[in-house]
Amino acid sequence: MFIRGEYPSSIGPYKLERVLHDSCKKVRFPSIVWKAQKDGIQYAIKAMGSHSQWKREVDSLQRVGVHDNIVSLVDHFPHDGYFTVVMSYISNGQTIGDVKFSTSLGNMLKYAHYIALALRQCHENGVVHLDVHSRNIMVVSDEKAILIDFDTSRKSGRLFSTLSVHDDVFVSWPPEARRLFPVARAS
Repeated sequence: MFIRGEYPSSIGPYKLERVLHDSCKKVRFPSIVWKAQKDGIQYAIKAMGSHSQWKREVDSLQRVGVHDNIVSLVDHFPHDGYFTVVMSYISNGQTIGDVKFSTSLGNMLKYAHYIALALRQCHENGVVHLDVHSRNIMVVSDEKAILIDFDTSRKSGRLFSTLSVHDDVFVSWPPEARRLFPVARAS
């Protein structure tokens, strides 16, 4: 993969501008997200070392299709031993975790509505996201919420027998699995 701070200046035809997110030392399947540019248009490029993680993200984004509240897939390709996903860049976007204490309850309810619409689109197209949390929801001003990061998603109808925690975030099971395998709640 990459050594933190030692990144290429470009990936394929995309010129890398800056790192948006680097999980190389934090999780089992690391990835790096850059802000990039090609022909004057900005993109987000995610590079990952795991082929299966890459395939899940690409397959899921292709299945859900175009939706106002889901990040758009632009391109995907292997490059120099790692795998890349090129997505639309969310200009002026912040994760909902960055704005949750500085926005009104009304805006939070609006964001929840937008994410519910995104999840409905996912589920209607046979995708379960499996990783909805504050760092995987981008908001743009007070107008829009966008679901991102589909690398842990699965085709619906498939049950899982494990739970995981990464970066202090609990990754929950899909609703159909929770009924079959209830999880004890800490008091």
